[in-house]
Amino acid sequence: MLLVFIIQGVVVVAVVECPRLGKTALSSSSRPRGVLEELERSIPAVTHSQSELVAFPYPRDTVVVVDQRVVVHRSFLEASKHAAHLRFVKSVVDRRRVVNAAYRFSAGTRGVKRCDGWPFVVIAKVAGYDQCGILAPNPYFDLLRERPVVVRPPGTDRRVLWRGNITGRSCDKNAGNVARLAAASLTVMAPELFDVRCIHCSPRYDVDECASVVPSREYGATAPTVGYTTLMRELARDPDRIRGSYVPQSEFSNHTFLLHLPGAFTGSYSRNLNSLWSAGGAVLIWDASYVEFYFPALAHGITHLAVNLCNAKRTVEGLDAARIATLASNARRVYDAWLCPDCLAAYYQALLAALPSSPGVVVVNKGNCTEGLVEILGARPHVEDNKFYRALPSTHLITRPFTDCNALLNGFP
Repeated sequence: MLLVFIIQGVVVVAVVECPRLGKTALSSSSRPRGVLEELERSIPAVTHSQSELVAFPYPRDTVVVVDQRVVVHRSFLEASKHAAHLRFVKSVVDRRRVVNAAYRFSAGTRGVKRCDGWPFVVIAKVAGYDQCGILAPNPYFDLLRERPVVVRPPGTDRRVLWRGNITGRSCDKNAGNVARLAAASLTVMAPELFDVRCIHCSPRYDVDECASVVPSREYGATAPTVGYTTLMRELARDPDRIRGSYVPQSEFSNHTFLLHLPGAFTGSYSRNLNSLWSAGGAVLIWDASYVEFYFPALAHGITHLAVNLCNAKRTVEGLDAARIATLASNARRVYDAWLCPDCLAAYYQALLAALPSSPGVVVVNKGNCTEGLVEILGARPHVEDNKFYRALPSTHLITRPFTDCNALLNGFP
């Protein structure tokens, strides 16, 4: 495809090849399954009984909910984002009555490669729904820190807004940064339409080294992306042209269009999307193959618009006020149906109830069955020491030793 732009009075023509829209969940205009239907569909692959996990054969990734208590081995707290997941789980059991359940958990942005029959709860699947795992809300949804959501019309600044970081990863994990650099290049090509800038900017400029690297398909698929254009190469060597200042979320509502880009680490999910649905604008999402738990409720052209380097400018230029208002209203409906605090709690309650309760023998040594286990009592407020919300440190969790062996022995008949 030919892209024609005027940059500093010079007509620039770029030849760009973009993956065709419609092949990913984000760019599909249909909804083949609902959110809860997709949850149920992901369960049959589980063949191991939950009771097998009560002995904590995988202490570093096992979560047990028993008698409204959240229990893990202390080694679980060592991994990034695990503390935030526990805060989320604790906030759910404080709100709702849930069944006893045990599962393995991965906070990896790509999900897991193999589940081997275990109930594996994941926060994203980089390859789409067919990748193994049971989708749960990502740990940046914080039910303990509720904020009022104000309904407001789309802002008057029609420039597409995005702020974040562009970094350089290994070739097989750099797809998200390539997408971010491509989107930022639109700001140079059409500054009247795009305000897509990086705060910390260190993209790879040695892109030719990646030309012969085949992206890893161990998770089942790779994110759709584009190669570096001439302009992207220039920006990689001179990122000051796309550098921008921090924009607080409170100012997102000033913009008509809010853009979401794939995560920098692997091109999978990014927590930025959590807040866009209730920010008041029309949501644009850069096409990618990853999915989160509520994505079955999304439909391109209804709840959001999927964009890439080839169609973003044309998409924004072609929207009138009525269509923008409809998109913004539908984005808010996504929040109201699936992402409000009670909505998230209801989904997690349904997830625990959906886990297979096949009978199994609780294999624990009654003499030391609680060794190393802790119960999660809550979390101290996480005071942000910078402008970017980071995952809750494990030191902010309030815990105590878990010593109720009978609960483990009798809670999973």
